[in-house]
Amino acid sequence: MKKSTAQALVKTSLLGVALAMSLWGSGTTTLSAATTAVAYAYSNATVQPSGPRTGANGLNYFNVEGPDKGGGTFNSFGVVDFSAPQLGLDSSQNYLFNQITLNFTEANSSFSAAGPINFYLASDTSTSILNDGSSPLRNDGTMEGISSGGQLGTLYFLGQGNFSPISNGTVDTYTFNLTDPATQALLNDLIDSNGTLRIVATAAASYSSATWSGYTFNAETLMLDYQLLDIPEPSTYALLASGIAGLIFLARYRRKSVIL
Repeated sequence: MKKSTAQALVKTSLLGVALAMSLWGSGTTTLSAATTAVAYAYSNATVQPSGPRTGANGLNYFNVEGPDKGGGTFNSFGVVDFSAPQLGLDSSQNYLFNQITLNFTEANSSFSAAGPINFYLASDTSTSILNDGSSPLRNDGTMEGISSGGQLGTLYFLGQGNFSPISNGTVDTYTFNLTDPATQALLNDLIDSNGTLRIVATAAASYSSATWSGYTFNAETLMLDYQLLDIPEPSTYALLASGIAGLIFLARYRRKSVIL
């Protein structure tokens, strides 16, 4: 390769990289400042072996009971639904979600007991959780009462928190960092479709027995800490790739010339 040709390749490659990086940052922002969006629950269920708890108390309360506390009859996992549109996020945008915070209000009973609780985001938001006998949901008798890939689709683990009964009206706050790309993708999909964010709470120990108010008493709240992403167009990626490819080719040519 002639020197002039090599110099031209260097110039073209560097211009390609520089232009791609310039285009990358030419949108509104690459990553906006962190903001918090809030939604309030519009439905919840305490799912026992016979199905969602019926009657007014099935909506007024939101319970999670492990096998030791439920005794086989009242074992339960909880499901709570939040409306994605209430978050006020633009369905045409892409978001990076940093944290999710759940606020539940204690409504303690004689069977309330301290213990760990697992929290998940469910992929299936169409299955009914109504307590009128129409829901197919059942607690399956295992520790958590439900498994990923089953009744509510894939369950994306958000984290584990501890329930400790203090007094009625105490707000329990659980905050989890969102680092799983699959969870990020699901959240964006649910917002794009103006769908439902469905949270599942399960007993992480047989002795756990969390008792909270349902949405009819003190609506559970969900808060998302997010940042707006400016995703480059495919042509920008192609330009960046071509520039980098040119530099790699030049490096290999120079190494070959030295060997010769």
